[in-house]
Amino acid sequence: QEGQLEQISYDQFKEWSYGPEGPEEEPPVVQKDPFGNSNLVPQRFNNSEGFMHNTKVQHPCFTTTSHDIGLKKPQQVDM
Repeated sequence: QEGQLEQISYDQFKEWSYGPEGPEEEPPVVQKDPFGNSNLVPQRFNNSEGFMHNTKVQHPCFTTTSHDIGLKKPQQVDM
């Protein structure tokens, strides 16, 4: 049977192409808005609980609204 090619099915090919580690995870679907922003968030922003939030003491003579906003710890919606 020399000279003849062996045929395999698509399922056999998929199994062979994975290798010994098995199938890889599906890559996430990337969607972009009209401005070019992606729906994928960097890993460091996935969990807001791990965000280090250091608040500073405001000087009593120089109060600002930026300080009031900066006092709030970011929530998951903000990430």
